[in-house]
Amino acid sequence: MGWVRDNLHWLLLGGVVGVTVALVATLGFGILVVLGAMTAPAAGEPWLLGIVRAAVPFVVGIAVLALLDALLVVGLVATVVRRASLPESERLSSVAARVERAVPALARAGLSDRLEPSPPSTEERRQELKRRYVEGELTEAEFERRLRPLLASADDDQATPHPDGEFAGRTLDRDPDVDVSREGR
Repeated sequence: MGWVRDNLHWLLLGGVVGVTVALVATLGFGILVVLGAMTAPAAGEPWLLGIVRAAVPFVVGIAVLALLDALLVVGLVATVVRRASLPESERLSSVAARVERAVPALARAGLSDRLEPSPPSTEERRQELKRRYVEGELTEAEFERRLRPLLASADDDQATPHPDGEFAGRTLDRDPDVDVSREGR
């Protein structure tokens, strides 16, 4: 089942191509049969009835193939959208949520959830604080006040036991990643 799931987009694409080829071939052959019925109607049969009688099986076959082709295309698009690397944006997420509310069948794809931006990581927040401090937007005291909770959450994520049984906490002056000097000022 894992191989099918991993290659579903290729299988659906193959199905779309195969069904489309069958659809075009059926359409072409149906046109030839209808033209034959027009040029040589059956003896004693009205001309229009002969054409309809020749065309009905092909019309039904074309309708079935067109429906199958449409379903395969929808499945292919849904599969490709699920696998695609989509940009994360609040605006795109809200638009997708409105579309999903309008068309409930699309909600299964979970597009609005995939477009919703993820919260910034602790490291990204630390880098943003550092940038704001270096640019002078934050005072040193404000920088340290905002940095302490980030360092504490980083310690919770990467806590290691201390020899005395407690967890080692980092302090601001022991953090090698944070340079509190204002370079370029």
